[in-house]
Amino acid sequence: MEVFKNRQLSFPTDPADPISMRVQGLRLQVNGSPDDIIAVDAGSRSWKSAYTVLDAVVDQQRAPLETSTVMEAKLHAIAPVPTPRKRPRRITFTVSPTSCSLGDSPEEERIKRYLRLWGIEHDQCA
Repeated sequence: MEVFKNRQLSFPTDPADPISMRVQGLRLQVNGSPDDIIAVDAGSRSWKSAYTVLDAVVDQQRAPLETSTVMEAKLHAIAPVPTPRKRPRRITFTVSPTSCSLGDSPEEERIKRYLRLWGIEHDQCA
């Protein structure tokens, strides 16, 4: 989950497989306190990231991302489908230390293959 502390996290894919990804939401435990939880979500209608929302609403002096524990990340993907007439599929899923909500559709299976490349190693998503 440490990978989600990187505000410049990128999601490179093979040019023949143009999946677009963004970090839509984050759930953070601030400064190691089990009682101090912050959740931010950029929503599904825009393409801004959770980091943009975090910077706008959280005082980074008092609750820096660097000293917080990422408890959960919500990712939003746009994956092309093999049929040319179909619109790309939008997939929103969460990853935490104990779970991954990706299913087993062909598009979700493609995303699972990229997770390790992106530094998101998770046994539940395998």
